[in-house]
Amino acid sequence: MQDMMSTSALEALTHMGHRWWVLTIQGVIAIVFGVLAWAWPGITLYTLLLMFAAYSLGDGVFAIAASVRGMVGPGSWFWHLIHGLVSIGAAIVIVAWPGLSAITVIYFIGAWALVNGVFTIISAVQFRKEIANEWWLGLSGLAGIVFGVITFAHPGAGALAQVWLIGTFAIFAGITLILFSFRVRSFHHELGTKADTIPSSGGAAA
Repeated sequence: MQDMMSTSALEALTHMGHRWWVLTIQGVIAIVFGVLAWAWPGITLYTLLLMFAAYSLGDGVFAIAASVRGMVGPGSWFWHLIHGLVSIGAAIVIVAWPGLSAITVIYFIGAWALVNGVFTIISAVQFRKEIANEWWLGLSGLAGIVFGVITFAHPGAGALAQVWLIGTFAIFAGITLILFSFRVRSFHHELGTKADTIPSSGGAAA
């Protein structure tokens, strides 16, 4: 059973390695989003939420695509599918119901961060035996959980404080995601190098 899980995780990382740049793009978008939140202090909370909705939509699409194409850990495709649907649902709610109170939306974002963080940590745990420095992915998930807990603990914080909190989370999550994407790229190259050093059956026979 353990060998089967290890093989599945290896296959998932192999598929992910072909598209490591997608993780990098996600990380860059998150950082840009976070920097805008900090550099544009006069931004309204609703404008920031629209930006968050765009990011959440992209995150959801990637999560669903990853679950369908096998770019996730063993046995977790269903949970990544749920993660994707939750992210897309969050984006739709923010855009379709602009009249929601700020606290309601903040709670919604906190819930999204918690769900996203849990699923990200699950993936990191499943990949830990196949790839080094998988803790970068785990840190990204932990950041989401911490952000969600703080959001639920202080939902009534001022708009500017919420903007800075969301921005800080986005920047940290983006950095860890980019670092993990580079590790996935290195892992993919290492696999390719090992494959090149293994003689083919025809060569061995000769």
